[in-house]
Amino acid sequence: MARDEKLMIRLDEKMKFQFQMYADRYGVTMSALGAVIIGEWVDAQNLQAQAREKVLETAQASVKQKLDEPLTDETIEQLKVAAPSFVKMLESFANEITRAKA
Repeated sequence: MARDEKLMIRLDEKMKFQFQMYADRYGVTMSALGAVIIGEWVDAQNLQAQAREKVLETAQASVKQKLDEPLTDETIEQLKVAAPSFVKMLESFANEITRAKA
């Protein structure tokens, strides 16, 4: 993949020195090392977003299955207890997925 975009990052002197030491240790430029680190971080964020999306899909399927079953008193009580936490989790996942897709 061609690297044709430029990104300026400011570091304090100590951090730059340490970063240069790591680049030297791996035999690459600071720019190349920075590109690898940023690429790895972006990939990890994408994988986490995909995992959260899978959890959300699984949770939605589970709720749908539960709702398709006849409601018993026990099921109603379980839903009452779990609903607030579940709603917060779904909202959080939805927000993260929206940000990841942007």
